Parts: sequence; C-alpha cells; structure tokens
Amino acid sequence: MNTLYNKLRPGKGPVMSREEIMAQFSLLIGIWSVISSICCYTISGIPASYILGLIGITLALLSKQGGKFSTKGRIGFICSIVGIIVGLLMYFMLVFTLQSMKDPALRQQIMDMLRQQIQVLPADLQQAFTDMYGL
Repeated sequence: MNTLYNKLRPGKGPVMSREEIMAQFSLLIGIWSVISSICCYTISGIPASYILGLIGITLALLSKQGGKFSTKGRIGFICSIVGIIVGLLMYFMLVFTLQSMKDPALRQQIMDMLRQQIQVLPADLQQAFTDMYGL
C-alpha cells in the first residue's frame, strides 16, 4: 500500500503507518501525563495524569509492531506509567496534607513555619501573605 501511495505522491517521503502514529501520540500523551501529574491538574475531580496515562498506555499497546514496541511506543508507555505513579503520589500527599490540617497542633506548627519563612521575604510580599493567610 505504501508503494502505491508513494507512486501517487511523487517527491514525497514515505507515509507513516498507523502503528507509528499511535506510538507518537502515546509519547506525546505520556509526556502530558507526567506534566499534569506535577501540576496536580484535575478533570472532574480525577487527576488528569490518570486519564492521560491510561490513554498513553492504551496507544502504546496498540502500537506494538509484531509483538515488539517501537522506541517511541516504549518511551510513551514508560512516560504514561511514570505520570500515573507521580500523580498518585501527589494526590495522596495532597489528601494527607488536607487531613493533617484538621489537627490544631499540626496546623499551628505549619503556620509557625510559614511565619518564619515570611520574615525572609521583602516587605510587600510579607504584607500580601499576611493578608492572604491571616498571619
């Protein structure tokens, strides 16, 4: 099929196969998964890294050529898995932080640490943080 298509398009390079296109999209979506896991972006309460990671893994598996990953497919698969894992870690860290803020003693320790850090800032930023957090 590629040969016939290239004859119809003289002077053009070879056309990418469906598997190569899926591998490239797997790589792209895997990278987006890692970035969104770091940024803690959510879609309807579900971390975007999960959704993007699952799509990236699916595309990587569909791009297997003869039971073997292409390089881009393998990297997309790995990036998608890393995005899901980092997204899970960030999500659990966020839940733990929010749960720990319910404890008055721990909340006081965190506020004291914030006050110490704010003293290092310039005066205008100190005022902004004081207004924002009521310190």
